[in-house]
Amino acid sequence: MLYTKNKEKQLSEELFKNPTSEYRSTPFWAWNADLDREELSRQIDEFSEMGFGGFHMHVRQGLESEYLGEDFLGAVKFCTDRAKEKNMLAWLYDEDRWPSGVAGGKVTKTLRHRQKYLSMLTVDLEDTVEDVYEARESGRPYFVGAFSIKLDNDGRMLSYEQVERDACAENKRYFFIRQRQGGEPRYNYQCYVDAMSKEAIDEFISITHESFKRAVGDEFGVTVPAIFTDEPQMYGFSALKSAFDTDEAGCSWTTDFADTYQKTFGKSITERLPELFFATDMVEAKEGIVDVSATMEEMNAATEETAASVTHVTEAVGSMNDAIAVMAEDAKSGATYTAEINQKAQDIRREAAKEQADARTL
Repeated sequence: MLYTKNKEKQLSEELFKNPTSEYRSTPFWAWNADLDREELSRQIDEFSEMGFGGFHMHVRQGLESEYLGEDFLGAVKFCTDRAKEKNMLAWLYDEDRWPSGVAGGKVTKTLRHRQKYLSMLTVDLEDTVEDVYEARESGRPYFVGAFSIKLDNDGRMLSYEQVERDACAENKRYFFIRQRQGGEPRYNYQCYVDAMSKEAIDEFISITHESFKRAVGDEFGVTVPAIFTDEPQMYGFSALKSAFDTDEAGCSWTTDFADTYQKTFGKSITERLPELFFATDMVEAKEGIVDVSATMEEMNAATEETAASVTHVTEAVGSMNDAIAVMAEDAKSGATYTAEINQKAQDIRREAAKEQADARTL
């Protein structure tokens, strides 16, 4: 794939002295203004003169063309063609700024693709819905359950009990599935994607990677070696400052998380939600945390698929498994290759030192 010369038994001294494009630096090239073709060509020429092997076409704040629009993709093709003329590599970058996953906000214009999280509150919310899939489509909160929680003097959870939503109960906490509402400048006034949703990530790949394929797909695996994907994320975890805190706490979630958990472990996570937020010595609670982490890893496969598609772009034809296998083989040979480079460098330094010593003798 990227480093096919790694498979050669002997490191070429000529390659070491004059590396080909794939072994040279490839800077992040900030596209933060008008994509004037003459200016783009001039900068590519300068990259070449400075010894770079290529460039990553990286959108930054200030881009004047619509991201993934006709002019933008035309510029991508123009720069790819120019790189090919100069025997350089044109690396793609799969987002408007970062993190990857929203296609510059195009994905999260659709409400159901927006990032979701489990919210724990000490107050009830209004304008909620009774169906979790209606919540996904409307962006409104979905009520999951309410619990009365018993703590010791140090704030450790001794026990908990699920109660009715309108019941009077000690230290009552309400749990909701909530969704980011958009309006965030970083995502062109949309919001981040639900990276635990395969449907959402499939939409991201369809909008982004397929657009690049239409523009420069004939150069995939040739002038275009790969697509750089940048830090896909989940919501993470926002903890209480203390067990007695009344602020909101939250963690990563998605619409069908509870269903996936039930299918995987044969038990309900919605009956155990306090275990996610309160320290406890309850053995079953500790086991539940492990199960939740395992479920999140499984559902985060959607994000991993996005990263895997970076590999897919390096092959115009062929299977993803073959591409991954080649990458693994490259990784295995990397240590040997590095050792060869170090040895070659030492040999060159010895020869230079000997020549200097001979010159001083003369």
